[in-house]
Amino acid sequence: MKKLSLLALPVLAAALSGCGTGLIPPITRTFDPIIFIFPAPAAQSSVVFYSTTNQLDALPAITNLINSVQIGGNATYTGLGNLTSIKVYLRPNKAGCTVQTDESYIACTGDESAYLVQSISIIKGQPVPFTLSGTLLNKAVQNRLGYLGVQVTGGGALQGDKLLIDGGNVTVRF
Repeated sequence: MKKLSLLALPVLAAALSGCGTGLIPPITRTFDPIIFIFPAPAAQSSVVFYSTTNQLDALPAITNLINSVQIGGNATYTGLGNLTSIKVYLRPNKAGCTVQTDESYIACTGDESAYLVQSISIIKGQPVPFTLSGTLLNKAVQNRLGYLGVQVTGGGALQGDKLLIDGGNVTVRF
């Protein structure tokens, strides 16, 4: 799996490092397109595919001052499968999961509901707007610790199919 770093973006880091003290207005920045390549054929199942990299460890220390984070953008699925929906997860560790032998992704087959951030409907070949937010995302950014994952919940994706995340922005509130 290609590193899916929705949050550990240079733009977010730059936005956070420029903050001072006192009342800080919300900061919104765009982020570069991100491509998630499905590591294996995936149909509706309980398996969640996570990145092997903590996407948040490079954020500046000021992240502990954040009250909320919201990520918005478009998700576009391309490939030979018939993917119609996914769930996005954010996990604080790899415990209880299997790191694949080539270390390209982590597979978690247990109950991952505690790490669910958002569900996204997908229309093959068309950009679909989405918004990620919530307490789990806020805490992960504050702690600079998070492994982002995707679970197929409708249809299926084949190995090598792509999910493009683009046209997005990150809004941070202090």
